[in-house]
Amino acid sequence: VNKDQATTRKEKSKRVNSVKIHELEKKLDEKFNIKATRSISSIKELESLDIVEEKSRLKKILGNEPVANDIFNTLIAIEVEEKVDGAEDLKKELYEKAKSNSRESLKIIERAINSFGINQDSIDKMRLLDIAGHLEGVNDEVVELGEKVLMENIVEKRPDPSTAANQEELNKALSTTFEMIVPIMAHALAISKTSDDDIALEITIDGIEAQPDPFIYTRLADSHLQQFPGHEEEINRAIARVSDNEVTESKDELTEGMDDVYEKSSNLNTESESSEYE
Repeated sequence: VNKDQATTRKEKSKRVNSVKIHELEKKLDEKFNIKATRSISSIKELESLDIVEEKSRLKKILGNEPVANDIFNTLIAIEVEEKVDGAEDLKKELYEKAKSNSRESLKIIERAINSFGINQDSIDKMRLLDIAGHLEGVNDEVVELGEKVLMENIVEKRPDPSTAANQEELNKALSTTFEMIVPIMAHALAISKTSDDDIALEITIDGIEAQPDPFIYTRLADSHLQQFPGHEEEINRAIARVSDNEVTESKDELTEGMDDVYEKSSNLNTESESSEYE
């Protein structure tokens, strides 16, 4: 009897889990407005997805030129490729289309990224950088774009987890955001497209010194050394300089904090002496 009851509970649990999975898939479909169309085979069908309407701001930023429309469709295909059958094949087709008109495609990509705010629209930035990485005959321009994104999207350093006063501060200290991935991706793009080792080293060191969060600058260093292992000494020196600056800043903050304490203490003593004479 116990065995039959256990089997019944197991089957019931499977049904419940199946229902939960179905509900989760339904919620995801509703979130991305992917309802009726589960399989597509043409650009026209891609453009008919409901999600296209949600992306009207992005479409406006990209522009109305034929190449801009192709880039927009590429971004839509990337967005839905894991949820709509056929989208991945269309994405590959659109990547090839962008590559066949690389120079114009890059102009559209640059214009869009320049229109995005600093540390804003990070997912679309990453997707556009990925498209740029597949273009041909524009390596120098892609290097410049990658370096620009790296140096402009400076991400604020997260607080030290050991100093977190509550769960919210701890979550912030341990969180990894899309904003943090953008400069890492931009750097990888830039150094992968340059044929000059010295330019790659300069870009990496500038990035290490500009990005204050260790999560970012250590990954810039690792990415560079994977491609240019002969630069280990220079990269290690750059990391050491940044680390020394962090220690100095921490000491300065501590000194400033102690100065505030001494000043307040001195004021309290002065007030106390005044009250005694009164």
